[in-house]
Amino acid sequence: MAESAWKDRTRFRSREIRLMTGLLLFGVVLGIGAAYWFRAEKEVSRIFVTGTVTLVFGSLLGGVVSLLIGDFDRRRVQRAAQLEFISNVLADLKGVYDRVDRGRTLISAHQSAKTYGEQMREFIDARVTLLAVQRALRFDDRGSPILPVLSDVNQMEKYVHSLTAEFVSQYKDISRSQSVYEARMKHALDNLPAGNTKLTLPENSPWAELAELTQLKDFLLPVNDAKGAEVGHPSSYSKQFLDPLDRASDTLRKALESELA
Repeated sequence: MAESAWKDRTRFRSREIRLMTGLLLFGVVLGIGAAYWFRAEKEVSRIFVTGTVTLVFGSLLGGVVSLLIGDFDRRRVQRAAQLEFISNVLADLKGVYDRVDRGRTLISAHQSAKTYGEQMREFIDARVTLLAVQRALRFDDRGSPILPVLSDVNQMEKYVHSLTAEFVSQYKDISRSQSVYEARMKHALDNLPAGNTKLTLPENSPWAELAELTQLKDFLLPVNDAKGAEVGHPSSYSKQFLDPLDRASDTLRKALESELA
């Protein structure tokens, strides 16, 4: 066993171990010497011999018990830390899904470049969370039992990044179109003749532009369609985000059950 592993197991430093060993040897030598010195007085000599034997076996037994208790405590703490780590990863992935799914619903419902911009900012935060999960799985020893989920998290991160990258490259022009559209809408409503029941409103051109964005168009497909209404042609949202999420969540739940068992 390596010295560092031995330290972790005993929870004593090398200097402390040497000191305790030295004291034990000193006690043994002193007891044997005293027993030999008083060999003429058998009763006194026997007392020293008994004390020396008790010291040796008591020290050995106490050391073993200490090691067992220390090992039990270490395993208990490690197990608690492992459960906490797995639970945190599962919670982070659920939080990412909640943000993405909520944003998907709001963008589809509002059909507004403003809402699109607001939700994409939420998606940027969601991607940051996924990057943090990736780093934790790579560099935290507690992630070793669930390391297989790293590939699924990577897929999810790449998909969210594709949405935010499209937002970065396209939003500026669409944002300007949204401002023009809102000004025209306000003008149309302010100049609506009294008693006119037929509204002639400007076309929502910003939404028409958004609806043509490749990643967003795929993202807004109904979930049922994305899951296979068109057999053999699931959307990227399904293949690169929902499916990896389901796999990762299943792996994490099984890992939790295994740790609890």
